[in-house]
Parts: sequence; structure tokens; C-alpha cells
Amino acid sequence: MSEGPFHFGLVGQGISYSLSPEIFSQIAKLEGIAIEFTIFDQPISRLPELKEDLKKLDGISVTIPHKRAIMPYLDFSSYEARQIGAVNSIKTRDGSLFGLNTDTAGFIYPIRRLTQELKKIMVMGHGGAARAVIWALLREYPQTEIKIIGRDREKSTRFASEVNEYSEAAQLQGGCYDDIIDNDKFDLIINCTPLGGFEYRDISPMPESFRFAGKPLCYDLVYRPRETVFLNRAKKSECRTINGISMLVIQALTSYNVWTEREIDIDGLGQNICKQLSISED
Repeated sequence: MSEGPFHFGLVGQGISYSLSPEIFSQIAKLEGIAIEFTIFDQPISRLPELKEDLKKLDGISVTIPHKRAIMPYLDFSSYEARQIGAVNSIKTRDGSLFGLNTDTAGFIYPIRRLTQELKKIMVMGHGGAARAVIWALLREYPQTEIKIIGRDREKSTRFASEVNEYSEAAQLQGGCYDDIIDNDKFDLIINCTPLGGFEYRDISPMPESFRFAGKPLCYDLVYRPRETVFLNRAKKSECRTINGISMLVIQALTSYNVWTEREIDIDGLGQNICKQLSISED
């Protein structure tokens, strides 16, 4: 176990809005250690050149659009990351890069605190984040029915076929928004697209005609703004909502735990940091 100081980083493109530097600043303050944090805002084409720079760090977070693209440049990847086909965390050791997926832990964290039974789930999007979300859901709710929705029915159907390998018990279907009928009732709806986020804050992934039948729990992985157009509409329909702050914080703490091998109280630190971020965003 190392006591620091540590040098971490974030790799992605168009990520000036990221809260990761603030999260690790909070971790440093609460843990009483020194952390330096570097952002690598680079296109996918630069990933081969970045490899040597990344090896000099103690740990790296990976965000859009690099979660899948970075995998060929890693020396090793965990079983979970290989199955999901996406990496959001890299541990460095002895000059090697080891890919992990901690998005699963971050995503499922707020759901585990609920008692609601989830039999039918809609997942909007079919990128790296959606892969991690479905992986986590199928381990927590192996018998659930999941409908994967996107703007392109063919892409969504192909994606459903790929992730169906995660579990033979679950029912996974791909489709587009036209396939959703007014009386379709879901227990949980998750937005895994960037729509509603920093660059798309006036756009909802959900068609205006959607009625939120049955008042499903609505979860948006977007964390800035805290209330997206999708979550605002869900609240107006009297649905419970979850934004992406807790997922972001818990996946970061899970990564930090792996990178440093320090014994930490993820739940306690997570609640504290989420509270501080909510205050700073007001």
C-alpha cells in the first residue's frame, strides 16, 4: 500500500466539463494526501502516442469516446472489462497498463439502496457505458427483461445480440423509439447517451410523446447538468429520479482503491464527496 503522493489522470475528448479533478481534489483533502491530476483531452488518433505518458502515472480514468478505443493499447484487461468490451480505469504497475471497469460498481451503487423490484428495464444507448450498465444489471437482476433502445433499430438489435452473451437467463431485445407503445410500463429507464449533457443540454433522448406509464424510476448517467431535460420530464410525471453524480463518484473511489491499494470507506467518502459536489454546483 502506497501513502502517496499520487499522480492520476483522465483521458478523453471534449472533457473540459469533467468533475474528475474536483472529485480527486476532495479525495486528497479527506484522505490527507497529495494528489496531482492531469487531463489528457485528446482525439482517439493520439492514443498510441499517449501510452508512454500514461505509464508514468499511478492511475488513469478513461471517459468518452475512448472507453473501447483504448483497449488495444493496454497490456492487460480484467475479465469483466473484456466481457463488457470497455475500460474506464487503468492501473499502472511495473511499466504495464491494466484495464478495469469500475463503471459497473458506480452504476449499481444507488440502485442497491432501493427496495424496488426491477422486472422490466429500458436502456437508452448502445455504447461503452450501456455495456457496463447491462453487465451490472444482469448480475444484480439476472431474470429481468431489458429493452435496448436507440435511434437505429438495426444497431440496437445487433448490440442486444452482442450483450446477450452476458446472461442466458435474461431477456434482451433491441429496438428503436418507434417500438415503444403508450402503455409500455418499465420499472427502470436509464439514459446511457450523452444527450442532455454538457454539449446537448437542451436535448432529451426520450421522444416528447413518451408518457412514463407506471411512474418508472428514471436514471440519467449524465451528471452535468444535475437535472437533465429527461429527468425534468420524469419528475413532472411524478417519477423518482437519479442523476449521474453518485455513479461518477463511486467509480472514481473504486478506481482509487484499486490504484493505491489503500483501505478506504467507499460508502462514507462517497456520500461526503457527493454532498460537497452538490454544494459547489449550486
